[in-house]
Amino acid sequence: MRRIMIGGYSAFRLMWAVVPLVAIWIFLGKSVENARIVSSGDPVQFADWGLSHASRSDFEREIRSTLDEGKVDLAQDILTEARNRNLFLEPALTESVRQANVSQSSATVRTARSFASGVLTGEAADAAGFIGATASDAVFVGDFRDLGREGYRCLFGERCDSWILGVAACGVVVTLATYATSGAAAPERIGLSLLKDARRLSRLNPRLLQSVAARATEGGSALIDLAAGLGVIEANAGAEGVFDALAFAETPEDVMLLSRLAVAKGRGMRVALRLLERGAHRAEKVAEDLVKQLLWLAAAFLGFSAWLKSSAERAMERYLLRRRIRLSRKCIGSLDSILRTSPASGSSTLSGIIGPFSPKPSNGKICPYQIMR
Repeated sequence: MRRIMIGGYSAFRLMWAVVPLVAIWIFLGKSVENARIVSSGDPVQFADWGLSHASRSDFEREIRSTLDEGKVDLAQDILTEARNRNLFLEPALTESVRQANVSQSSATVRTARSFASGVLTGEAADAAGFIGATASDAVFVGDFRDLGREGYRCLFGERCDSWILGVAACGVVVTLATYATSGAAAPERIGLSLLKDARRLSRLNPRLLQSVAARATEGGSALIDLAAGLGVIEANAGAEGVFDALAFAETPEDVMLLSRLAVAKGRGMRVALRLLERGAHRAEKVAEDLVKQLLWLAAAFLGFSAWLKSSAERAMERYLLRRRIRLSRKCIGSLDSILRTSPASGSSTLSGIIGPFSPKPSNGKICPYQIMR
């Protein structure tokens, strides 16, 4: 079988050089990109990375899951995101989302009942209930109601919620500031109402609760800062987006990162949180891919190093062989000159001169004399 030679190298050996180099180029580019995302700490870049890696099956799975949970708005948002990314989902699934939207829009009685519940009790299970709860808080009714109810329970030794009690007390002050500043403190006012609702609905991350409580005891303004971030999220991603953020965040800094994501993505923030499974603004998944790519990069580099070592050894062998050939030619030239000048005496000394260059079949090597013949 004849080997294909390219520039003195066989095509097979060149392949061992080209493949690792191409792999190094590919994985180096991906590693640099992921390292940039990890070091930036930008939640928008994390979300874009995660959504770009989500497959059609991921979108379809989450749509089915949200429909089973009764979260029709989120199912519609996921469907919209899939269409924006040119992913064509199952027609039956798309029809299910459409029918769920029609059924939800026709539930007028349920919407009115939820609004009334928000006004009277402060509990908001949907957007209508949140509007009612916020309206009652905006006129002091909701905060005074919560203060009276929780304060009565604490006073008489019943089980009370100190979180709602503290947020309601803070809400009275913020409501006064909202009227005094002509609405400048409205985001904080809305955020405090959402905090109470999330607590009642058990959609508040316990770690976030502990973090805010610890900072409040140190005299910080963590609660107001948290409420301001929630107000930004509500303005861009809706009340359900706030509840998703409160279930996800562990510190007030997490809420501020999510507020940046809400400003950039709008309702798409909920889609990112749902699809990335608590990974929209963190680097765990990106870092995991970065480690894998660095391992592949190291493997490709080792492959290229092995080819380079083998090529250097073969080049040295060829150089030594050519050097032996040159020396042999010089020896043969000397023998020819001796034979021409003294043919009679040259034959007697010939064996002594060419002895070192005589063939040695026992060791399997090719001597210079053989090469010249």
